[in-house]
Amino acid sequence: MGAEVGERRRFARAWPVEAGPADLRVRRGLGFSREEAAWLMGRLQRSDVSRFLSYQIIGEDDDGYSLYLNGWVGELYVSLDALSCEVYCLGECVHLADEDYRVGISCDTAWEEVVYAGPISGRTHEEILDLVFEVVRVFAGATGVFHEETRPAWKWRESDFGDFGDCIYDVYVRNDHTGPYRRTLSNITFHVNCDTEWGDQPWEGPWEVELG
Repeated sequence: MGAEVGERRRFARAWPVEAGPADLRVRRGLGFSREEAAWLMGRLQRSDVSRFLSYQIIGEDDDGYSLYLNGWVGELYVSLDALSCEVYCLGECVHLADEDYRVGISCDTAWEEVVYAGPISGRTHEEILDLVFEVVRVFAGATGVFHEETRPAWKWRESDFGDFGDCIYDVYVRNDHTGPYRRTLSNITFHVNCDTEWGDQPWEGPWEVELG
């Protein structure tokens, strides 16, 4: 009698995604609890990009957490702390920093990185985690990422400025699972499966809702 055919099963911790912690819609600015980090994990686990992600939270207190979304040595992860939320993907970093902290992000610190210029300190934790969710959703399953930045000439020379509103970032993402689309978060536009040459041509593809 031959051996039985093996049955394959997948196991994953079900992170909570219900209404979330009671103060998720009350607390404002940065500085997240572990429960809030777990709530974000729950949203990602139940999203349309969940098949590209793994789920691990590192951090034992409320000072900060790292969310590993592509294994321990993968190149997609999130850092949540009291000064900035950062999303890393394939060598790129998107900073969602508190307005006061941006003043301390010098040209050197932000060199070759992307800095969000929209409001953070006045937003609820739910709204900030919504931004993190959208950036992760764009990056999930990426096979390549790079960006171009346009800023006033003097800001290429100076290393001490806090206003990134006139620093425009075009982040180009390539993947194998979506058609071309663009999404804008304040001063950052993500171009998914779009060639750089398209920047000089009329755009006829879908724009998703601007969340900036």
